Amino acid sequence: MPTTGLARGIFRWAAPSVIAEELAGDLWLPLYSSSGRVPDGRRAWFVFNWGWDKQEIILSRPVLDAVSGTSYEAGTNRSLGAWSTRTFLSR
Repeated sequence: MPTTGLARGIFRWAAPSVIAEELAGDLWLPLYSSSGRVPDGRRAWFVFNWGWDKQEIILSRPVLDAVSGTSYEAGTNRSLGAWSTRTFLSR
């Protein structure tokens, strides 16, 4: 079984360009992100905090919070509570 560092290295080698990282850069556990497209063509990012502590991310691009409708600029710091998720849409 590979260590976390080795597994991350293998994935970087196999898939060097990760679209999910366009939202907040390279996230480390317990943070995880994934992304996809919604029917209107916008990019959606799903950020998960799989840990017991509050975590922070700094947004790399302008987005819209899919739940609250709040718009955020690049460079904005957003927090995720323990065991929570956030969904962002490209603007």
